[in-house]
Amino acid sequence: MDASFRGPPSGVARPSRRDRGQHFLARSSLATRLVREAGIGAQDRVVEFGAGRGVLIEALARPGAHILAVEPAPSMIADLTQRFVRGYADRDRPAR
Repeated sequence: MDASFRGPPSGVARPSRRDRGQHFLARSSLATRLVREAGIGAQDRVVEFGAGRGVLIEALARPGAHILAVEPAPSMIADLTQRFVRGYADRDRPAR
């Protein structure tokens, strides 16, 4: 390892669980740039493992990519579902 290494690159948050090697993408501008430079668009299907806080999902959704997000941490799933699953808010409402 380079002796000048001082931590994760700009835009990547500190690890949430060092024992799992987790890092959360912190800057939406970095996610947007990654999606743009990868040329991801509405015709693409993307699988994101470890969706975390959804920063990359949000950037992928802007150009209309079809996203399958896999998140093993139960504490993250409810927020991701409410923010990104179409029709989720209507599922628990009683029918009229």
